[in-house]
Amino acid sequence: MKKTFILLLLIFNNLFSQESSSAFIPQGLSLPLLNGYGISAIQNDVSNISAINPAALGNFEKVEFGFSYQYEGEIKEAWIAEIGSKRINNMIPQSVGFVFPFNNLNFAISMNQRYNSTLLLGEGEIFTPCNLDETSIFYNPKIETIIYNYAFSTSYKFENLPPKSEFSVGFRVGLNNLSENLDFYSASYNASIFGNDFSFGMLYSTNLTYNRNLSLGLYYQSPLEIKGTTKADYEPIPYCGTNGDIIYNASSQADVNLAAQFPYSLRFDLTFTQIEQFQFLFSISKSFWSKLDTYIRDQVEFSSSVSYFINKSLTFSVGFAKSEKEYVTNFVDISRNLEVAYFTAGSVFTIDDLSINLSYADSHLSSGDFRKTRIGKLGLSYTF
Repeated sequence: MKKTFILLLLIFNNLFSQESSSAFIPQGLSLPLLNGYGISAIQNDVSNISAINPAALGNFEKVEFGFSYQYEGEIKEAWIAEIGSKRINNMIPQSVGFVFPFNNLNFAISMNQRYNSTLLLGEGEIFTPCNLDETSIFYNPKIETIIYNYAFSTSYKFENLPPKSEFSVGFRVGLNNLSENLDFYSASYNASIFGNDFSFGMLYSTNLTYNRNLSLGLYYQSPLEIKGTTKADYEPIPYCGTNGDIIYNASSQADVNLAAQFPYSLRFDLTFTQIEQFQFLFSISKSFWSKLDTYIRDQVEFSSSVSYFINKSLTFSVGFAKSEKEYVTNFVDISRNLEVAYFTAGSVFTIDDLSINLSYADSHLSSGDFRKTRIGKLGLSYTF
């Protein structure tokens, strides 16, 4: 009954409000930088270049192409009123990237799923006033939301600035497609609307000794606002006439004003590498949610991992990542329920020019009830 009530509120909001919110649960934004080395915006796989610091394109010295697939466990309770969440369209790659270096310039085109979730609302029931036992209508509601990001990136590397160091700058512009499908007993729509964003990054790398390297990266991601209007087919719920007959009104259409908003963010990354031995990664970021919604506090995320190089062809990593979404008013203890801490593990295996990238993240050990899940990711890349 609680799910049905919440669903009715969602549908009513979508059809009759000035603007309805899409992509609003944080579970749909799941570790876009996850790879076999950990979670870093400057040390990553070519398949993830839609999400990395664009200045880190300079780390790719040859033409490379890669893609990844991602699996996540279903969360039976991901929001209030026992609403669940799961990923959809798992046959579509999570990310795709192609990078082309030309002297000190690098160019890249890429795609990733910035958001992916369908709400699990359970079976709904509608009653008509004639005879509650005989005229109950059961239905399986569906709200599916994916945001695809298509991007073009470029970077330029300044060598020996200062000596034995490199300084890179990079820029990325993205086209984001909000694709949402709603199917309710009395309303349905398939929406596709677009919005643009951009990012800018800097990366400084230096040789501390002959086999020790240090890299520092700073990365700005612009806010994203996707707004648009779509048409919903609307069939009014039948009602009981004066003589006891069920009366069906003619179906019609209603305008739905959709919006998905994300704040601007700043990210700092550090890598320390002992060549052919190990690599340490650390990152911290802040997303300025309070600029969009006064009821949400700014969000801080951080992660760290250590990779051990077994040999030139095989690397293993372990690490962690922590995030939260904190509301000013902590109703039904929602802030605690949305805290998440992932344990991560990964491996990168290289055979000639083919690289196999495996990664895993588990949040069951120390997370809120709404964020306990498992994520598995497989990436394949080829160097030409």
